[in-house]
Amino acid sequence: MASFGLDLEIGVNEQLDGFRPVIETFLLSWEKESHRLELGTRKIGLGKGYRFSGRFVEYPAYEGYLFENDRFNSASYTWTHGNLSAGAALGGNQLSRGMATANLAYNAFGQEIGAGLRATVSDSHWRSPSLIANLRLMIELGAFSQRVDLMFKEVPAYNHRPERQEHAFATEIVYRFTPSTDVAVGGLYEARESVPRSRSELHTSIQQSFGVFQISPGFSSVIVDQGEENSYNLLVNWKPVPQSDIGLVYKYLKGPFDEIRHLFAVQTALRFDF
Repeated sequence: MASFGLDLEIGVNEQLDGFRPVIETFLLSWEKESHRLELGTRKIGLGKGYRFSGRFVEYPAYEGYLFENDRFNSASYTWTHGNLSAGAALGGNQLSRGMATANLAYNAFGQEIGAGLRATVSDSHWRSPSLIANLRLMIELGAFSQRVDLMFKEVPAYNHRPERQEHAFATEIVYRFTPSTDVAVGGLYEARESVPRSRSELHTSIQQSFGVFQISPGFSSVIVDQGEENSYNLLVNWKPVPQSDIGLVYKYLKGPFDEIRHLFAVQTALRFDF
């Protein structure tokens, strides 16, 4: 028997003239047995679900995609058979005009391996056709888990514009000592042909939970081209209700010219699902 669904996600963004609601996701879906059709708009990208990208609200890719984040207005089809799934989508946006994606994933015993392609008529940055290939791996073995994302982007020579190649890599390992204590080590490397030409990050953190409270000390090192910034940080988080966070943040930062800064902040995140 076929089923229909609606996925609607609305966010609130702060702009110069105040707060404005934004439709993050709007998808109409139809599903029957192994087949699923979707029509709507959503964000797509590569590299999501990393611990280090979800600790601080100020992080550029907070709870989002690390690489190639884009808006995708599309129609998509997904076929699922046991542990195997394959899908394709066709659409675009105002900048990229036409865009097509294809993906393949295999999930078994808590492990997942996937691959994907994205072809764009006009790359959102280079304004030339582009092709992005990616590999994704997620491993979970007892208390140990790891995720890996690899990305390669080819921008062929077009209309007197030179050929360009970019690539990126991200990984993270989490080890859970007890149900309330774990340690995470992760990072990324991105090589681009625009400024900044390279970016590398290393993040480590320990998370200890006490009921609705969490204490998480950590260390981060970010190198952008030749500039390096290191920070020792501490996050004290309170979850009064599910999917809500109120956190106190302290960072001891040392910049590329050995300048030292102290940062104190309060961060909040609130989400309603119904």
